[in-house]
Amino acid sequence: MMETEINLSQFVGKDILAWMFIINSEYSSKNRCYVNPRYVLENNTWQRIDPYNFPTRGSIDVRIQEGETVYNLIERTYGKTNEDGVLVRIKINTDQSIFIDDYTTNQIVLKYSYRHGENNSQIWIDRFPGYGFYQIVKANTTIESLNNSKDRALSIDDSKIQIYTTKILVNIGDSLYGPFEYDIHDGIVHLKGSKALQYMIGEYDIGYNRYVDNLCSIKDQDNNIRVELLPQSELKKTTKQLDWIEDERLLGAFINAMNNGNVYTREQIRQIRNAADNSIKNSTEVLFTEERIKRIKELLAIHLREEDVVTGVVKYALEDKDLSDKLLEDIANNHFDSFYSSYKNKFPQIAIAEQKASELEKQVKELEKKINAANIPHKNAVDNEELDLLNTRIKALTDENTMLKMAVQDYKSTIGDIDGLKKQKEKLAEDTKIAWETLRVVHAQQNEAEDQIKTALRNFGDELSNKVKMTAKAIDVKMLDRILRSVEGEIETEASPIKCLSSNRLNQSITREEIINRVEAYIRDKAHREVSYNDVANYLICITQGFITTFAGEPGTGKTSLCNILAKSLGLCDQETRRFVDISVERGWTSHKDFIGYYNPLTKRMEKSNAEVFDAFTLLDLECGSMETPYDPNNVAPFLILLDEANLSPIEHYWAPFLRNCDFNSTTNRTISLGGNNNLRLPDHLRFLATVNFDHTTEELSPRFLDRSWVITLEPSLIDDIDEETIENADSIVSFDSLRRAFMPDGNSTIEEPIMDKWNAIQAIFRDDKCGMPISPRNIKMIKNYCVVACKCMILDSPQTKYAPLDYALSQKILPTINGTGDNYKMLIEELSKECSEQNMPITATHLKRMRRVAENNIGYYQFFGH
Repeated sequence: MMETEINLSQFVGKDILAWMFIINSEYSSKNRCYVNPRYVLENNTWQRIDPYNFPTRGSIDVRIQEGETVYNLIERTYGKTNEDGVLVRIKINTDQSIFIDDYTTNQIVLKYSYRHGENNSQIWIDRFPGYGFYQIVKANTTIESLNNSKDRALSIDDSKIQIYTTKILVNIGDSLYGPFEYDIHDGIVHLKGSKALQYMIGEYDIGYNRYVDNLCSIKDQDNNIRVELLPQSELKKTTKQLDWIEDERLLGAFINAMNNGNVYTREQIRQIRNAADNSIKNSTEVLFTEERIKRIKELLAIHLREEDVVTGVVKYALEDKDLSDKLLEDIANNHFDSFYSSYKNKFPQIAIAEQKASELEKQVKELEKKINAANIPHKNAVDNEELDLLNTRIKALTDENTMLKMAVQDYKSTIGDIDGLKKQKEKLAEDTKIAWETLRVVHAQQNEAEDQIKTALRNFGDELSNKVKMTAKAIDVKMLDRILRSVEGEIETEASPIKCLSSNRLNQSITREEIINRVEAYIRDKAHREVSYNDVANYLICITQGFITTFAGEPGTGKTSLCNILAKSLGLCDQETRRFVDISVERGWTSHKDFIGYYNPLTKRMEKSNAEVFDAFTLLDLECGSMETPYDPNNVAPFLILLDEANLSPIEHYWAPFLRNCDFNSTTNRTISLGGNNNLRLPDHLRFLATVNFDHTTEELSPRFLDRSWVITLEPSLIDDIDEETIENADSIVSFDSLRRAFMPDGNSTIEEPIMDKWNAIQAIFRDDKCGMPISPRNIKMIKNYCVVACKCMILDSPQTKYAPLDYALSQKILPTINGTGDNYKMLIEELSKECSEQNMPITATHLKRMRRVAENNIGYYQFFGH
């Protein structure tokens, strides 16, 4: 075997597109993979690489360091193992490499070290970001068939095809069509138009090789083309355009343009249909061409003939209360008969009224027969007494019909009252459950004390029995003390060693990107953790927007240490002015006084359960200020409190006073009571972190708690055995105002359209009658606020990250609340799995796959916290 040095200086520090693959054989190693460089970025142009630059097989033998395997590398890069190979971006950081030349191997060898980072590892391998390119996908169909097919579905026959870009071009015959946005379900690509292009696509002729020379064709190890990419700058303008807007979106945009703060009846919509040409010229949402106006007229003509679709059109403005009232009035005045026939079975009095009306109608007909037989005019022939009786009955029927209309109009409010009673019932049931659990714990403690006393009395003689009785008396005193914690009285507190924060250490001008980069550097470079930029952004959004953020996972996944590292990266762990407190939760806690402290009415003093925690809450109360000395919310640091192993005791018990303080916009004072007159205020800059384990030794998290917390799951991964105590605290403190400006919604931003469409589809799954589990308004609001911010600070440049904001939010806010059995839960998981695939929402897909596996081994019981 001969080893020589190969000079790679022409490639050092440059972006390179490459094909990475694994050789599966008995001779292959788990810490090796092979990379074939294909294109290099030179002067903003992608240049094809001559294979002879990497003799003799045109590839690099990558040796993975620090005990990692090639499967770790691929899963970290693309979220799943793909042994067929993947497209990657590589960066070579050394101009010298070892070239091994022997009978079996002729390879350039470079070392890959994740812990050395992108600029220090000999070769760096990362996910191909996808931006700046359109991927070309071939289709054996016609563009007309695609446009007219259901959901614009394009089937990918080759299972090895993977899409790497967020927008694609479809190759049909000698033409390219697009650019398309898309979604993938079960190997089916659903093509969508782009809002930025007014939902129009172009047709590009490639019959004369106009684009072929600019294609980046990525070949695999067998020299087969696996991916074709076209730089976006090479796609020229075209006059050949096709309309790719869906009927529902077009009609929705039209109704929105029509509405513009106004309300329209059905007849007015008919009139608008006939005058659509002049009514929508000022719309900015969608460009209304002549063809689209014609299409709108046809759609409205169809929809206005079908009563169920008319209702769907009206729903566009149902959120407007004035329109809702007018709609009810219109139903009562113009559509009462159809409404009456639909709902008459719901009101027993309707059937009674109908029967009486039928009887009166028969009597009227009999009287008419008598009149006709006598050939006498009506007004003279009818007996006066009989006529009076008939008029009386007709008036009674009219009154009954009036009451019926009022009953129908009251139907909506009645349903609202029922919903309110249901919610009250659910809340009472939850409160009762908590009360019973608290009572059970108290009884258990009393029984335990009694058992200890009885055992001691049996085992010891008369001489020791007196001591046991004294012990029992002491226990009684402690129990009495516990009961009297809430007794009113004057409070005498010990002086707390509070140290206020010096404002000169606050960094108040740091930007969103600078905060994320700073925290990412701490976690990746100092702690050597495997996290992405989006992971870090997710941590910061959750902590800033939520009063409590829960880190969940199996024991040993680094939850506690990650919380410590996050606090240090924000500069909160300085010994002089510490803004981070770590609380180890103990079994048997039933009150917040167990970890803070309480007023002792016997001693007239405050008893500190944990001096550091008590001092922290005293400091936070002081920072809330008073009318005389108000604190400046723009000149304060965040304060983090960690509940380590939070579910060793039922968290909804010992953390109950904080549950009602989770809403920052609450009009009530955000305080907690320690007994007596000691009420401590909670400032807006206080945040809780919690760690919980997935095992049988811990308590379940209640629905009430999960409704208020983000749940970030840490998966088992390669973690360095690094003592976080050796990681130094950051020199400056990120101010709370900087966090708020960076990671709270500002009211002006919106969720990107593809993400909003996906979120609407997911909400529809939960609302569907087959599932019957609509998402709570609180969670809908939390997800909306999360996605608004995440759209601005996350990287969304690949199919796997295109829906990243919703992927994180759904897996951390909605999935943890799923807990039950039955066909509706099975249907919910199945439908979500179809909508959230590994190709577009890998985090959610991974959790759903695990939940299905758990249900199979647990008689169909679906739960998030299970393995």
